[in-house]
Amino acid sequence: MAQHSNNTATPTLPYRSPLLCPSKTAPMNQWLMVIGFALCCLHPAMALPLRFGSEIVDGYLESSESGLWPELLAEVYGQDISVEILPFKRGSSLVSTGELDGWLSVYSDFIPNTIIPRQPVGLDNISATLTDKKNGEWQGKGSLTNFLCGWLRGYDYDQVLGLRLQFQEVDDRAQLVAMLERGRINAVIDNRHLLAPYLSQSIAAGHDTYYTTTIEDKPLYIAFPNTSHGLALAQQWDRQITILLKSGKLHRLFQKQRLKQKLSEQYPFPWK
Repeated sequence: MAQHSNNTATPTLPYRSPLLCPSKTAPMNQWLMVIGFALCCLHPAMALPLRFGSEIVDGYLESSESGLWPELLAEVYGQDISVEILPFKRGSSLVSTGELDGWLSVYSDFIPNTIIPRQPVGLDNISATLTDKKNGEWQGKGSLTNFLCGWLRGYDYDQVLGLRLQFQEVDDRAQLVAMLERGRINAVIDNRHLLAPYLSQSIAAGHDTYYTTTIEDKPLYIAFPNTSHGLALAQQWDRQITILLKSGKLHRLFQKQRLKQKLSEQYPFPWK
């Protein structure tokens, strides 16, 4: 996994470029070129619209493309951004090839050929959900090796958790819960808060109650393409998130979205 360094040396020019350092008598169009170049360096988002991708995550990215993540991206990169709703497998492929400017959100070592910034974008509460019948067999994370587990396609929780697991992958959470109801799997591994609405629907329909326990919390990041453009975006993300955190604006933005969307995590969760 490509990582960027915050200690990148600033290159120096061996001569005074007439473009970067025009004389007082330089034509007006030359000055405009300099101003435009400087603006693009200070704010890469001004150079062209930025295209991000994500799955729908309640509170973070809604089907209306509102939520905490679009507001954060607008604060960091300006208003000229779009966040497309895509399946994980397609989105991760597009960011690896540079067809997306960023994918929200992944673990730090999850998508090859990408750059991961230092500052996260969220927190994943990885949990195991069992039926009451299997609850008595739960003795901690290692118990998963005795169960047939299910999770969303492409999430690779066996690798994430470092366990040798028997598992089935499916395309949506409703299907996961249906398989749990019918005993086709013994446990669902997923984000607790994203699975909860589907469990509530199942219980309301008369099925068993469920036991959900946290396995671990992992920070989530934006994956950027492994290019000079991706590196610049990652560095700007780290700079601006640090500024927003120190100024208190990140806290205010988080609380605003928490009130609107009832986000489950408590500020400042993974930010530091």
